[in-house]
Amino acid sequence: MISILSLPVPVLIIHQHPNMPHTHIHTILVNLGYPEDLILHSTDLSIATQLIEQHLPNLILCSVENFEDLVFLQTTRKIHPEAHLISLHSSIQGEEILQALKFGANAYLLNTSESEQLAEHIRIILRGGAILHPELASYLLNTHLTPPTQIAQTHATALATSAIAYSPIEIQILQQFAHTQTLEQTASLLQLSPAQVSSLIKQILRKVSLYYH
Repeated sequence: MISILSLPVPVLIIHQHPNMPHTHIHTILVNLGYPEDLILHSTDLSIATQLIEQHLPNLILCSVENFEDLVFLQTTRKIHPEAHLISLHSSIQGEEILQALKFGANAYLLNTSESEQLAEHIRIILRGGAILHPELASYLLNTHLTPPTQIAQTHATALATSAIAYSPIEIQILQQFAHTQTLEQTASLLQLSPAQVSSLIKQILRKVSLYYH
């Protein structure tokens, strides 16, 4: 688990695609306390691999838009398994994010988020949690859960069934986020702390990544 108090750690930001807000991310990390000389950048995946082998960055943020990017995540996970990988996406496409998790990402970010929101999401991830957008929550519910109306009569008391072994509280979190509840609203409704909710989100994403392996 990465803590924003465990500085300094090497960071690598890979922005091989245009319109990736690497300068915003760089500024956010500096504001969190990361020394600028420990924040590396690359616009090329092959050069990024060399930087990883040379510097072993603990935190790697990589733009993901195609299969080559996914393979890069997988390769990075093999050569530097201790790294904390964050995939950066230009839109919330459920299958693309699930593939990134499958290929090795620990968490994801939406790189089109406003700077303030992006900063808060990075803080959550650095504290050991994860974030969840309503679109992805809906995608996970629609893809993996069977609603009560479609459950066999013998299982009529169940809230939902799933190929993924979500716990009841995880299902509630997915449902709350799918209805555009915020982290704080969800925490209040479920009588949990925001940190507990973000940790449970991380657990959900981990289960999804294992399911797709």
